[in-house]
Amino acid sequence: MEKRNTTLNDPEYRKLFKKNYRAKLTPKVWQKDFGDAYVMESPDKSMIGKSFVDIANERQQDPVDTFLDIVVEMDKEILWETTLGNTDPAKYKNLYNDENGILGFADSGAHINNMAFYNNPLRVLRYVMASHEKGEPIMSYEKIIWRLTKENADFFNLDAGYLAIGKRADITILDPEKLDDSVHEYHTDAFLAGCDRLVNRNDEVVEYVMINGKLAWEMGAFTPAFGKERFGEFLKGKHEYREKKEEQGQPQEEKVLA
Repeated sequence: MEKRNTTLNDPEYRKLFKKNYRAKLTPKVWQKDFGDAYVMESPDKSMIGKSFVDIANERQQDPVDTFLDIVVEMDKEILWETTLGNTDPAKYKNLYNDENGILGFADSGAHINNMAFYNNPLRVLRYVMASHEKGEPIMSYEKIIWRLTKENADFFNLDAGYLAIGKRADITILDPEKLDDSVHEYHTDAFLAGCDRLVNRNDEVVEYVMINGKLAWEMGAFTPAFGKERFGEFLKGKHEYREKKEEQGQPQEEKVLA
């Protein structure tokens, strides 16, 4: 941490940080706006609920310097949140109906610690339900369920995503009366020894989850067998190049999609 703080206090590093922060059109994983990054927890209780820009204005300081000073001073005692994108519900209708988008496909598992992306499909369902409640439906319930299940399987050429005789019994049963705005809230949850992760969750809305015909989740909790027995498996995608090689009798690479 001492070496990190030396770096964060280095004027040349801060100069480079400010240049990158102000270059709004460069590639980024967040919107680069300390005015939309709000303190949730802090040893200094007067900071809670304020953005780093608010605090910088109070200190008569550049927001980057304020942010880095606070990180050096408080380290893990400071907790802040921001919304990475899609903050305007008025634009959801176009986004959700864009045929180039794959709504059920997210990078949830790529951000274990500090990005609460874990229930993207439930949040999408909630946004659609809320639009119906307002009398301004984004799309039908049937379409959004298709977009979150069958459409994904078809896109990746996987034998999944269908409720039909002979298909894989990967089934999730939800209670729509419990699908409320609580799915947007984030919580900390134990992950690995000494390490928590951020998650969006509402355990009660999901009544049952079956993985390949085996009950994995029931009424707010994992079943005793989950984590002890094998449930899922890798699904092989059926692709044009594979089928052509099979027709020609050529050996083929074994590729799988999780």
